Amino acid sequence: MKGLALCLELNDDYFHDKFNPAFPMMALWHYPPVPGDSDSWGVGPHTDYGVLTLLMQDSVGGLQVKTKCGDWIDIPPITGR
Repeated sequence: MKGLALCLELNDDYFHDKFNPAFPMMALWHYPPVPGDSDSWGVGPHTDYGVLTLLMQDSVGGLQVKTKCGDWIDIPPITGR
């Protein structure tokens, strides 16, 4: 969390009182590809738990987020990132 705080140009102890005691956990997930002509999902709707989610996307996309109003919106991949 110190590294994240520094990357956000905050003091290195910014998150200390927000995540104390620490909850060290790491999960790696692989979502299998789904053929374009399929109406099935690679993984069903879910929320990520924890503090930080890093997602590697490709040009296919598929990431959506649920708004506070309950609508699902597409999040397009950002090229070159």
